[in-house]
Amino acid sequence: MTGSRTQAAVTSLKSVAKRYPLVEQVAREATGRARIKRFRRPDLDRWVSLRSTTWRPRPPTDERIGIYLAGGCDTPALFQMGSLLERDLRATIAMLRVGNITSNNPELLLQQLSPPTDAQIAEVAERLRLGPESFASGYFDPDFAVPGLPRLGRFAKDVVVLSLGSAMTRTLYRHNEHGFLVDPGGNWLDQDLDRVLDERREVIRWFGQHFTSTGRPTVDRFKDSFRRLVGETRDRLGAEVLLLNTLVVEPGDPTHNYQLKRRPEALRRRAFHIAAVELSAELDVPIIDVDHLAKGHGVSSTVDFAHFPAELEVPLAGEAHRLLAARGVFG
Repeated sequence: MTGSRTQAAVTSLKSVAKRYPLVEQVAREATGRARIKRFRRPDLDRWVSLRSTTWRPRPPTDERIGIYLAGGCDTPALFQMGSLLERDLRATIAMLRVGNITSNNPELLLQQLSPPTDAQIAEVAERLRLGPESFASGYFDPDFAVPGLPRLGRFAKDVVVLSLGSAMTRTLYRHNEHGFLVDPGGNWLDQDLDRVLDERREVIRWFGQHFTSTGRPTVDRFKDSFRRLVGETRDRLGAEVLLLNTLVVEPGDPTHNYQLKRRPEALRRRAFHIAAVELSAELDVPIIDVDHLAKGHGVSSTVDFAHFPAELEVPLAGEAHRLLAARGVFG
């Protein structure tokens, strides 16, 4: 895209953003100028970006709470918790979303305990266009800072929210020589089709020579990795752990008889949901029951099993708030 065309696209985005603040945030992030917006009220300050929301009472208190969202596209629904927190805000609360569904698989998070070296991943990251969070998101760091708000300092990870979607849907690949795992995602294919066919074919051949699929996790494999991840999270961070499950059915799918389907995704999701319930009882990990709440709300406007309409985000956030309040997180 030429400079004039790029500028025209940015100008077009800006014209739309004047009427739609969310579009403005997306446009700023897409053009490399993501910003945090500050909202001031007599009783509190609130800072909002696409990946974080921070609330601070006025006048400020010494109490601080950090909520770390390590999931996919479902975790940002919890930003809607603000309407409940603001009713009686007694602490500065920071909520940060890190990574995405391709980087927050339990097995990939556990790999950060003994990560590959920079030299080992350099070519992989370049060829597959993987960001640093794919190998070192800082999940096991004891605290985090909110990007763009260094003056607020760092927040301990009092709460970690995990998501069922990654383990249930993604396939991991193991490097044949160095043994580390990777989810290649789709960024390396994000260009026009002609260039994909001409340039990415070589990358596909290279990937096949250097990596072997581990297959999508079985239920037992997921349970083993999730047990270990929860244990390490509690031991190293002392954090409360919550789990977001997913919608079992596929919105808009008219299938009413699965006899002719060899591997129905709805059946796999149900198996993982049962496993999550068993792990919840075994490990004392509360579940934010997306499936129950979504079906109660109605799924006709839901995009898929993990992307929700705005009106569903409020009850999801409300359930997360209820579970955390029951654990005494908010004092």
